[in-house]
Amino acid sequence: MNARKHFAARAVLVAVVLFATNFTLRGQWLWPVDGAKAGENMLLVPQQYLDTEHNFDDIIISAPEGTKVVAPADGEIRFLSVGIYTSLASTYTTHFTQGSFDSAIADYRAKYKTLPVKGQYLQGCVGITLDDGRKIYISGLKGDVELKTGMKVKKGDQLGNVSYCYHKITSPSIMLSVSTPDSRPADPMTPFGLKTTFKEAGEHLLPEFLSAEQANEDFTVLMNAYRECYPSLEEIVTPEQFDAFDRKQRAAMVNGISYADFYNVVRASMSAELVHDSHIGLLTPNPGLGKGTDIYVPHLMLGILGDSVMVTKAERGCAGFIGKKIESVDGESAADIVARVDRMMLGYDGDNRSHRDNLKLTAWNYIYGNSVAGARTTNVKFADGTAYKDVWMKYNKVQYLPFTTLKVSYIKNQYMSRTKSFDFRRLNDSTVLFSLHSFVLNQVEMERIADSLKRFSSVPYMVIDVRNNPGGDVRIINKLVSYFMDKPTQKMDSYLKVNKNGKYESFRYAMNYLPDYEIFSDYKAVEGKDGFYAASDYYDAPVQPDSLVQYGGKLYLLTDETSVSAATMFPALLVRNRRAVTVGRETLSGYHYMTAYKFVNLMLPNSKIQLRIPLVKDVFDDMVTARTPKGRGLIPDYHVPLSYEEIYTAENDIILDKALELISEGKYLGEDSFVEGSSGESDGNLLTYVAIGTALAGCAWLVAMRHRRHR
Repeated sequence: MNARKHFAARAVLVAVVLFATNFTLRGQWLWPVDGAKAGENMLLVPQQYLDTEHNFDDIIISAPEGTKVVAPADGEIRFLSVGIYTSLASTYTTHFTQGSFDSAIADYRAKYKTLPVKGQYLQGCVGITLDDGRKIYISGLKGDVELKTGMKVKKGDQLGNVSYCYHKITSPSIMLSVSTPDSRPADPMTPFGLKTTFKEAGEHLLPEFLSAEQANEDFTVLMNAYRECYPSLEEIVTPEQFDAFDRKQRAAMVNGISYADFYNVVRASMSAELVHDSHIGLLTPNPGLGKGTDIYVPHLMLGILGDSVMVTKAERGCAGFIGKKIESVDGESAADIVARVDRMMLGYDGDNRSHRDNLKLTAWNYIYGNSVAGARTTNVKFADGTAYKDVWMKYNKVQYLPFTTLKVSYIKNQYMSRTKSFDFRRLNDSTVLFSLHSFVLNQVEMERIADSLKRFSSVPYMVIDVRNNPGGDVRIINKLVSYFMDKPTQKMDSYLKVNKNGKYESFRYAMNYLPDYEIFSDYKAVEGKDGFYAASDYYDAPVQPDSLVQYGGKLYLLTDETSVSAATMFPALLVRNRRAVTVGRETLSGYHYMTAYKFVNLMLPNSKIQLRIPLVKDVFDDMVTARTPKGRGLIPDYHVPLSYEEIYTAENDIILDKALELISEGKYLGEDSFVEGSSGESDGNLLTYVAIGTALAGCAWLVAMRHRRHR
């Protein structure tokens, strides 16, 4: 009896061990080199150095050239690219959506005749998104396996073959790294059952105070970087304005400066006060906005509509104040508040209006000086002579009216844009709505769009919504445009411009380039012009109509202040070729150019503040007309003014309703404003808005990129 019990107990134990082992093995990733054991032939792991280069998050694995490389886990192909690693932290790459690495490498060689490293180091990379949102990146690939973005792969499926991943490693090898769902570097070793050497990136210890010497050093690095790196400086600010800003800020640092105040100096440098651009970015969080329980909020949230300051939202007990106009806050007049908030605006191109108007109405914290960390009291005086003493509250104790709810169309559209990249919906017998929320589309998604366009090809009207669209891949623009053209697009004067075509002194402080890295060697000087120039990769040649997919109906594009980068260029191409009209508001990004394409990420040496500066001016079209005034985004043919109701209360889509009204009234294309001598009016409705914009006006992105590498 005891023997039977002992045997049964052992059987149970073995079963438990087998189950646990099986569970672990099923959850554990497969080593990417076919036939090799996990951890075999690792040449480099996180925290090791290759010469003087610190390897933060990669595994480099050696294997005979041509060895099969397999998927470590189930997932979906996120992107495919070919190119070269110029350092462990940066690459020159171009993405493709379908095909093999061998064919893409051949195309790359044909396009770029010279390479900064030996040709054998030109290789492919695949990014795979797992079910839990993590992403695996494998570089150093070649082979004739046919892949496409959006394609599902199973653990063990072949991705390619071993090639050469990096010019400092002379043996055949691949490079593997992992990122979190929010694109931060992640541990690449533990998922394979290996003891890890990976370490999380720690936060920099930020100083509370900068001495005058430290502040001036950081400020000098910043201002020199704008001069050296940013190629659209002359479009944004005059030399006199630049020098005046420089003197003003240095004067405030003579006795040193607090970290928070210096942060505001850096922020001001990329605002309406100096170098504002939709592609410049301040990567370090604003200390004035607080953390968690440090955040306080007022009973009355204020906004600016036109020249008026008004209560836009209020704590439930203060609902009677909603809509009331403000005379002053803490003694600062409404006019002074409007002027100050105008100077605080950032994230817009040229003389763009719509983005600023939206921020003024919605960004209540601007009115309160962007300071919400800690308790405070504000005294609000209304235009009718009444007053309110607003004692601020912890942010988590407040319910505001009007409620933020998906019943409000503006909010619902924002939410829906995050749930799917695109959608088609039949509105009525004659009209279909194509909601396009991203230009980061994989090949599978592009095939689905093509199928939908074929299905709706006989519908006479299509509304394409590119609101709430942050942009993406310009090649996706061109492919989509080809579905709507019956002849090639017009040739335009498109080009790329940079300030230098060699080494940049500012790269001493770069996080994504080595200090001695030479860039833009293929850009050439042009007599009589400053800077260096190259042909546009995407607009230099006309877009040809697609031979299989053609939608020939009338197009109405919905745009507004949330149409960014590629979501400006897509409607711009169609408008420039008189293939569509736009309805809504001005796009956030500029019509004539965007300063995008490649970026340098800098860290200021003392404050450790991080920022992003674009390096390339990407000119789409040089033609200035009444339809396309200088310095503006793409202005709509049919303007729908920003209103309080649209942003906060309207359950109907006001801009979509306007497009449907135009369709019912038969209003579409008017006179061609791009023809010399034309008035630029569009069917009687290009509006005085454009004329006023013309009188007052003064003046990408590249692809979805790998977390910190593909730039």
